[in-house]
Amino acid sequence: MQLRDYYQKILDRNAELRLLAPATAEQARKACEEFQVDYQMLADPQRVAFKAAGMRRDLFSNLNFRTLRYFMRTWRKGIRQKGIQGNPFQQGGAMVIEKGGILRFHFVGKAAGDHPDLNDVIAALP
Repeated sequence: MQLRDYYQKILDRNAELRLLAPATAEQARKACEEFQVDYQMLADPQRVAFKAAGMRRDLFSNLNFRTLRYFMRTWRKGIRQKGIQGNPFQQGGAMVIEKGGILRFHFVGKAAGDHPDLNDVIAALP
């Protein structure tokens, strides 16, 4: 399942969803249109938030067997990347931050395509 499949569960918990992209505001806007998402994608072209969250950015996090395994998994599901936008070496992650700045969940991807179990993310919502 993809994040958009969990969006209603997030809303049901009275939570908000924000995505952060290592891209310009225009690239983030285009990505929201392309993927038809209803939630907000914020731009972080200088990667300030990514650095603060400890999320990796390096060539070797893209060139490894784990990335190949994730690529094959998505390929079998019929998911195709249409191009590169933003910073291709920036690895992602997920955070659940409660009002008041309390960190309830923090996941740092180890390779391209490494995502947290979304059930764990939902479970961390207040």
